[in-house]
Amino acid sequence: MKTTLKFLDRWPPFLVYALARKHYRGGSNSHARRLTIKEIAERSGMHRRKIYRLSNRLTWSGIPPERIDAFASACGFNFWDTRAQRWLLKQKIQGGRNQFSWLRPNRWRKFVKMCQKWNELKKSNF
Repeated sequence: MKTTLKFLDRWPPFLVYALARKHYRGGSNSHARRLTIKEIAERSGMHRRKIYRLSNRLTWSGIPPERIDAFASACGFNFWDTRAQRWLLKQKIQGGRNQFSWLRPNRWRKFVKMCQKWNELKKSNF
């Protein structure tokens, strides 16, 4: 179980949530917007409060596998094929300040704090 958890924790819940976007395609106006907690809750079949709590976690530890799967699927995240997410993350990090334009300013600040905590957690575990 530890190896599975290590594998999943490469993409913690707060990061999966931050990468959750809805894409719009059409001509030259291809763009994306963030998925709301309500939309993720509807897609996953979970209550909004559970989605909110999951989106603020640093690790998948203690979360049942079916809930992990429902949350990740609702966010449009695939743990087995993360090429698109890695590309997006790399592009956004290289872009500088709040390149996650689909996150509101308060969620962006929370995201930055969560990244700092996650880095500290990774350093202490390895």
